[in-house]
Amino acid sequence: KEEAHILTLLEIRLWGTRGITLVFRNFEIEGETENPDEVVACIRRAFLASFSHFPREIMFKVTATPPAVVPPDEDMVGMVRREESACGGFVNTYQALCSYYGTPVSENLCWDIKRLYATNHVFDLKDLFPEEASDAEFVPALHALRYNTHFSTFVNDAFKLKATATLNGISALLKCNTTLTTLSLPGSGLSDKVMLNLFEAILSNPACRIVNFDLPDNDIDEKAATVLGSIIARRAPGNGIKTLILDASLHNVKAFQALCRSASDVMSAQKAFLAANASALTTTSASASGTMSSSSSSSSSSSTGAGAATAVTQPSTGNTQLSPAAALAAAASFGSYKTS
Repeated sequence: KEEAHILTLLEIRLWGTRGITLVFRNFEIEGETENPDEVVACIRRAFLASFSHFPREIMFKVTATPPAVVPPDEDMVGMVRREESACGGFVNTYQALCSYYGTPVSENLCWDIKRLYATNHVFDLKDLFPEEASDAEFVPALHALRYNTHFSTFVNDAFKLKATATLNGISALLKCNTTLTTLSLPGSGLSDKVMLNLFEAILSNPACRIVNFDLPDNDIDEKAATVLGSIIARRAPGNGIKTLILDASLHNVKAFQALCRSASDVMSAQKAFLAANASALTTTSASASGTMSSSSSSSSSSSTGAGAATAVTQPSTGNTQLSPAAALAAAASFGSYKTS
């Protein structure tokens, strides 16, 4: 007996007047029916009940031999979306994906989403999962968020995410999502390689709308900083980065310089002005020659140009930092900042 999830259904082939073949990823089922069109309609409805916001190219295709007119699904999509549950059908999608991944459904999460999130657009892992949740439990929810149109903010400030499947799930989410405007991962302990993957995912998504980045206490090296700079520079006028917080993430001057070089669009770069390694803007006395210093004190902020963001400071943890004067000089001419 063969079983398969509807997401693994690749094609429905109609042949003759009664023949039908279901082509799954690993096997096929062939048979005959009095009304093949009704079978196709039922399977389509089952798919759309859980995945109405997924792109049509993800859904199985329908072919006919000899060639015949295959009924379109546009009317069914509209009907299913009108009937879908709260929050862009998130619960239906999540439950179907739990089945796909073989992960138990969190009934508490489903209850909360259905009853408490109609006007709450923040998806915060700590609010929806218990402290003892394993990384595997996050995967179906991350997948469900890929094409969700309800949530605009994704937050994790409670879990140390280490499992490859979970990290890949966040990357896949950022590659696909067109609704999120805020990505908040403070203290997630993400490595420079993981941060690079996340930034590359965002850069590969031309419809990505994220304009607020809250990413302190992760690791961002030169390569990751360069891609982040490209994200900043790519923004169209009027749609620049609004918040960029990287405290204790940019650990050396090379990463800071890479970010400055890469973000060559002055307007976007100034809007993004580093609330980034804000701990670098300390009150230590140092020259503006690009020297490096360490400090345990915090300082005030600087802004330059119209719409420049204000640097948010917090106490330094003693990491190697760009000198205050050099950081301020970089901010003043961010888009054209040069290094020797």
